[in-house]
Amino acid sequence: MSADDARAAIESAHAAQEPWAHLTARERSNVLWEWHRLILKHSDDLVAILAAKMGKPLVEAKSEVQHAAAYLQWFAEEASRIYGETISAPSNDRRMLVIKQPIGVVGAITPWNFPASMVARKISAALAAGCMVVLKPAEQTPLVAGAMFALAKLAGFPEGVLNLVYASDGDARGRGLSSHPKVRKVSFTGSTEVALLLMRQCSDQVKPINFELGGNAPFIVFDDTDIDTAVDGAIDRCLQQDAPGPGRNLRYTQGPSGRVRWSFVSPSPAVHRKRPPNDHQGVWFCLAKPGGHLISDQMPIAS
Repeated sequence: MSADDARAAIESAHAAQEPWAHLTARERSNVLWEWHRLILKHSDDLVAILAAKMGKPLVEAKSEVQHAAAYLQWFAEEASRIYGETISAPSNDRRMLVIKQPIGVVGAITPWNFPASMVARKISAALAAGCMVVLKPAEQTPLVAGAMFALAKLAGFPEGVLNLVYASDGDARGRGLSSHPKVRKVSFTGSTEVALLLMRQCSDQVKPINFELGGNAPFIVFDDTDIDTAVDGAIDRCLQQDAPGPGRNLRYTQGPSGRVRWSFVSPSPAVHRKRPPNDHQGVWFCLAKPGGHLISDQMPIAS
């Protein structure tokens, strides 16, 4: 989709602001509940798309779709619990009230590793509050979001409330969301590097942001650990965190000498050794042959 398409999606969302926001909380809740029901009804189709296009094992894909439905259920119920506040006034001739109202169009950017559950988690809160959404899913795994939006249309969301922007150029579309004046808030899950760019772009308009940023996801193993069990656990966490690419799992052990033994396991049929591009302390990854012994090197503990 082009930049013009993205701008058209934002305009469509902005035009739908008043009708959706003026529905009662229970009316918005009912639409979210129907979307939840349809996701469960068509869960096998969503699981197939998720497994085929993202690479997750079927068990993990099924779990993610169930989580997506659970997010919708949660916020469908929370929609009717958006309470204001009464604040003690400094004098008897004043009354102070806080009323919570929709902020407007929300730009949401979701990651590739949980392309179903993160879509539901981000946008269902905004929808429950009476906001409109323009979603840009990760360019690597966009199709399950499209399927979920098709079900949302069947659930009864009015035209313009939910808008999907596909983009192979994620940077440009993200910049479009963060810099457009009619997008009143940005929610992003992804890398710290991209978050810094979005923060700068949003700062010109002092635009509110919600970020969930990635990390190194260490897998810690101590000296008395059963290595075979540790390897099985590391592989399991690899598949849960980022599908077939176990690039985020490191294992560390600290011995009596005060040095760290660490390893990185891969399903590769050969033993490889490489230096990661973001390594600034001379750390090397050592990969083990499947079914073979764990291969590891040693390095001083970083100060």
